[in-house]
Amino acid sequence: MTSEFQELIDDGKPMRKRDMFTQQQMPGLNVRLSPLKLIAFLLIVFLIFCGIGVPIILVSNSLYENVIPYHKEAVGPVSKTFRISTAIPGPIYVMYQLENFYQNHRRFVNSRSFDQLRGREISAYDLEECDPRPVEQRPAVQNPCGIAASMRFTDTYLLNRINDDSTIEPVTLDRTNLVWKSDKTLYKTDPNARFDVSDEDFIVWMKTAALPNFRKLYARLPNGLPAGNYSVEIDHNYIFTKGSKSVVFSQHSWFGGKNMMMGILFAAVGCLCFVLAIAIALKACICPRRFTLQSYQELMKKLK
Repeated sequence: MTSEFQELIDDGKPMRKRDMFTQQQMPGLNVRLSPLKLIAFLLIVFLIFCGIGVPIILVSNSLYENVIPYHKEAVGPVSKTFRISTAIPGPIYVMYQLENFYQNHRRFVNSRSFDQLRGREISAYDLEECDPRPVEQRPAVQNPCGIAASMRFTDTYLLNRINDDSTIEPVTLDRTNLVWKSDKTLYKTDPNARFDVSDEDFIVWMKTAALPNFRKLYARLPNGLPAGNYSVEIDHNYIFTKGSKSVVFSQHSWFGGKNMMMGILFAAVGCLCFVLAIAIALKACICPRRFTLQSYQELMKKLK
C-alpha cells in the first residue's frame, strides 16, 4: 500500500496530519511565580518607575512658567505686568496659548492648497481643497486660500523691563529659527499673495495642533531674564470669542515644558507595585501556600 492510500480512511476522505502542531500538543512555557519571585518583580518595577517619575517631578517643579491670560481684554493695545523674584536662566520660550480652538478639525486641516503655498499658480476651479469658502470669494482665487490661512494668529507681543526709577527698558525677543529648515522649503513667497507665506509665524500657525488646547512658539529669550518687574505690551487684534488666549513664558528641560503629569503617572504606577508587593508579602506570611515542584507534577501526570 502506497503512502497516498495510507492517508485515506474508509470513507475515502484524507486524514489530517497527526503532528504536535495540528493536535495542539506543542510544548509551552508554564510560568510558576512563587511569592518571593513576584515580590522581587514588583519591587524592580517600583524602583524603575519611581526612578523615572520622581526626577521628572523634581525637574518639572523647578521650571519657570508664567501664563498671562488676556482674552477678556478689549481689542486693542493691552499691557500686562509681572514680577520675577529671582533671575531665570535661559533659554525662556515665549508662546501664545489658545484654548478651545480646534485646529485638528477635518475641515480646518483640509482647507488649504499645498501647491499654492509652494508658489505654484492654480486656477479658481482647482481650489476644491480650500473649501469651504465664502460665496463672495467664488470663483475668485484667494492667495493663500483656506480657513487655516484666513484665521492665522495675528497678535504681537513686546517685552519691557521696568527699572527701579520707573524707566522702561525694551527686552529683545529672538524671533529667528522658529521652525525647521525642512518646513521653510514647503512655503514660497508669491508676489500676488495677501501676505508673506514664508514668514515663520505663518509656518508655525499652519502646523496643525493635535488638541484643542495648544501652545505655539512666538519668540525666545536665550539669555533668560534677571529679577525685576516686567510688562508685556500686547497688540490684541485677533478675534477669538469661543475660548481663551494667553501669552506664556516658560522654560524647557530634557523632557519638555513644565508638566508634572507624566512624572505623577510613573510614580503612581511604582507606588502601586510597591503596595502590591507588601500585600503579597503579608499574604505569604499570614496564610502561606505550599508549592510542589513542577517536575513532581509532571511525573504524577505520567503515572496517571
